[in-house]
Amino acid sequence: MKAIKLFDDKDYIVVQEKTIDGITYTLFVNADNQNDLCFRKTIIENGEEYYTNLENEDEVKKVLLEFTK
Repeated sequence: MKAIKLFDDKDYIVVQEKTIDGITYTLFVNADNQNDLCFRKTIIENGEEYYTNLENEDEVKKVLLEFTK
């Protein structure tokens, strides 16, 4: 399993990745608290991969619908 530190300096484990409309989204779970889930969008800048917040409620709804299929 791939684990990374996110914005809050806690370890998160990659649960699943999906590409939706050409954008890769990742579902993470906190390594210490499996009730702590978050989605991040993958962006690539200058050849480096970064995770960023979803932009708005519509994007969150779209991602939730795709991940629950």
